Amino acid sequence: RPQMLILYRIKLTEELKGNKHHEILSFYSQLRKGNGFCVVACVLEADYQDKRAAKKARIEKDIIKSIMKEENIQGFAEVVVAPSWVEGTNYIIQLTGIGGLVPNTVLLDWPENWQTHQKRAVDFVSVLRIALAQEKAVLAVRGLQDMPAEACYGTIDIWWMIHDGGFLILLSWLLSQHR
Repeated sequence: RPQMLILYRIKLTEELKGNKHHEILSFYSQLRKGNGFCVVACVLEADYQDKRAAKKARIEKDIIKSIMKEENIQGFAEVVVAPSWVEGTNYIIQLTGIGGLVPNTVLLDWPENWQTHQKRAVDFVSVLRIALAQEKAVLAVRGLQDMPAEACYGTIDIWWMIHDGGFLILLSWLLSQHR
């Protein structure tokens, strides 16, 4: 099974208001079916020397842990304070894990409105390059807001673009096993 590093963008003000945006974590929960190693990591864009940023990072980490518990995800939560999202994800991808517990797959959202927001597209491609340079498999998931909450039946189409050691077949099998 893949060992996942989930790049999660927490929307703290909305979470505190009760508006939940856990789609990527729900997707991961379906993939893992009770097994697998996971790190949910978030980047807080701020000056790392700012004491308020460190306090906010601790709050975000606690909220991520509670979301993981709510979604029945076992693993670790991390929040990195960095000047930009790309730089923070670079730190996370390079430094997450120890020994045999190093994630081999990066899971992230496809950027919304990337056609009209060029910076989002550039940041996304930068993160893909970082992950691939570190020899990680990448799952960039699009349309999570439209993902059905209940079980679906049908086929899963696989577009095998590069040799990945059977990862895409494993992914389709894991998705079909969710009940």
